[in-house]
Amino acid sequence: NMANIRFVEADIIVTIKEELERKLSGAVGGVGTVVDVLAQASLKGKKDMLDELTKRHPDLARQVRLKLLFPEDLVRLADRDLAELIASVRVEDLAVAFWGVAAEFKDRVRVQLPEKTLQMIEQTLKYGKPSPEKIDLAVEGLVNSAFALIREGRISNPLDSPAALIENRG
Repeated sequence: NMANIRFVEADIIVTIKEELERKLSGAVGGVGTVVDVLAQASLKGKKDMLDELTKRHPDLARQVRLKLLFPEDLVRLADRDLAELIASVRVEDLAVAFWGVAAEFKDRVRVQLPEKTLQMIEQTLKYGKPSPEKIDLAVEGLVNSAFALIREGRISNPLDSPAALIENRG
């Protein structure tokens, strides 16, 4: 039966097409919708919601995690991309963000900065620790800047690296 070619009438194909379009037009949800909702939340809110999603639906959480950018992901940026990110952030905001990012990220940024800029940041750090709210806002601004640069195609997404894929499978 499979070897014999059979033709289906055009009316049947049109009917099937219309039925599929009707059913799919009402479809909502999916990973994209979850990511869009989480994108509206603060960085802490994203982490909390992702943790809750991990408890309830681990497979879905892994898929969503590959679409969300967090401060720990910025360490994976290539040197050129990191330089582009640093250039897009005000020095004052970068100094405040230093209080809330990993030491490895700070070290990578320090290597990229001109000596004068590094001295300005070090001087700012000596004034004392800002409020947790200011730190969170600065870190979130850094992540949002990176995300905007990724969307514009000016830097590559660190979540697309093979290391990120392996890390998020387990």
